[in-house]
Amino acid sequence: MAATKQFLPDLPIGISNWQVIRDDKMFFVDKTALLGDLVTNQRKIFLSRPRRMGKSLLISSLKNLFTNGDKNFEGTAIYGNWPYSETYPVIHLSFNQVEGIDAQSYAQSLKGAITEAYRAAGFYQVEEYEQEDLTLNRFLNKVGRISDETRLVFLIDEWDYALSSNLNNVTLFNDVLSVLKTFYSWLRGIDSTRFILITGIMRYNSVSLFSGQDIQDISMEPQWSSLLGLTHNELITCYAPYISEAARRLNLSDEQLIAELKSYYDGFCFDYNASVHLYCPFAINKFFAPTTARHSQQLPRFTSYWMTNSNAAQALKSYLRSIPFNISEDYNKLTTENITLTESECTNAVSFSQVKLLPLLAQAGYLTIKEVISNSAIDNLGINDNKPQFRFGYPNRDVSTEFKTVFNNFINESINSLENDRILKAALLQSLEANKFDQSCDQLNELISGILFDAFTDAHEAHYRTIFTIWLRDIFKDVREETPNARGRSDIELTTIKGQVIVFELKLLNDLKSEDIDYSSTTTFEAIKDSILEPARMQVLSRGYGVNYHNEGKPVVGVLMAISAKERRIVAWREFNPDPNIGVREGRAQAINMHNKHLAAQAIMKTTATI
Repeated sequence: MAATKQFLPDLPIGISNWQVIRDDKMFFVDKTALLGDLVTNQRKIFLSRPRRMGKSLLISSLKNLFTNGDKNFEGTAIYGNWPYSETYPVIHLSFNQVEGIDAQSYAQSLKGAITEAYRAAGFYQVEEYEQEDLTLNRFLNKVGRISDETRLVFLIDEWDYALSSNLNNVTLFNDVLSVLKTFYSWLRGIDSTRFILITGIMRYNSVSLFSGQDIQDISMEPQWSSLLGLTHNELITCYAPYISEAARRLNLSDEQLIAELKSYYDGFCFDYNASVHLYCPFAINKFFAPTTARHSQQLPRFTSYWMTNSNAAQALKSYLRSIPFNISEDYNKLTTENITLTESECTNAVSFSQVKLLPLLAQAGYLTIKEVISNSAIDNLGINDNKPQFRFGYPNRDVSTEFKTVFNNFINESINSLENDRILKAALLQSLEANKFDQSCDQLNELISGILFDAFTDAHEAHYRTIFTIWLRDIFKDVREETPNARGRSDIELTTIKGQVIVFELKLLNDLKSEDIDYSSTTTFEAIKDSILEPARMQVLSRGYGVNYHNEGKPVVGVLMAISAKERRIVAWREFNPDPNIGVREGRAQAINMHNKHLAAQAIMKTTATI
């Protein structure tokens, strides 16, 4: 008899119930080693983490432990090490299930959620309080009598959901704020609680949650940096069978697969020492899902999971529409990742009117800590307030790819008509498919002219590479930025619908001080050919750009683009084939008339400095 085929255990995608994961024998990474210290070192805790990092599973695990002890945790680090021999009733509230259109309806919804939470913990008398049609204050006062008689555990998930979801509605924001202020004033007044954990993303003041010292914010404490998310060591050890199976299916070595996983999904960092980098567990589980029994015929895909499956892209659009920001300044910072924030900007509670885009993006996970800036570096920046400073950037390709697309499209649509943007990109698709790269350069220049002129002040080559990649990803499925091989890293590689690979190499001409350069002259063009285009061609050939496992068996063509820093456009281009027997095509790119668009952009800036 043939042996039964063994499949890898299912992965808990979208499942955050500890008991379900154990009962269904799903795969999990044991994160319980820190839980004993967590519940004894502090009694009232706030923990901020982005979506899909494991907050709900943490709360479910703690709920099980406080309710049942460690009997359901056999084989984990906490088994035999849970510090409490007695059990406690747990009041579990998920604020993403509380909703309303005004203060009254939101308060009514909250009363219903509290009633259900107390009923689930065995306190059925609370149902009578809800039926009495009491105000929220009087309802909470009655519920509070239970807390006076019994030591309770409060586990609160997504505390700020209704606030962060209504940044574009100041009236509803303030209505929700008034209700939450009543609730958290009541919660903080309960002296007999055994433990309180509150999770969420943002910190808003005027809710009685972040005033005083009794609720400790541990979000940036190094001790708890690995409590949520996956470390690199956890990935390569715990996921070893999944790594080997995925590598086999993709015809990669384990090492190649791990390098790609690191590029796409590693990089989240939350502690003030910038010491621990983390993978998003949801993204990792989504990537490995095809290796399990249920999806055994599918191939794993390197793509964006956190941004596209956690509502992060939609939330980003909402933030951009709701929060004032400086177009040119913040656009440059986000494109070049030149972002510096203080610890207080990351952790201080703010009012509705004080919410700023960059700190919000940092707390929501779109940006993450890259390094701590030394005191000498802070002095060089002209900052002398002695507060900790951090450089922020995008965590990984999962986030940066989709973030830049959403952000860039928002800017374009704010200045240009959406229809014009679509027409240009449709034309760009046709010219690239037809290898008419002279037209492609003109179309890229037209797209550049639709971005605020000020946004390109001191723009680096990476700035152009990023926005070109964003536009190309709008029209082609397979576009890769900075693709590595053994000898170097190409700027952009895309595969056309016909299956041809185009390798783009960008060169920025640092000519800002040379105001008299005439890019329409033959002399200038010949100089660019000799000093820029030919060395770039040799670079592409000598380093084997386009020659990697992504492109095996596909025809490859190279396209070089010389970009003027002064004129902020492509000024010359060259197409060449790796086959030395095939000649090159080259030419000057047309100077697009940017004057009218520039005037329109400046008019926007004058009427309002923000969107």
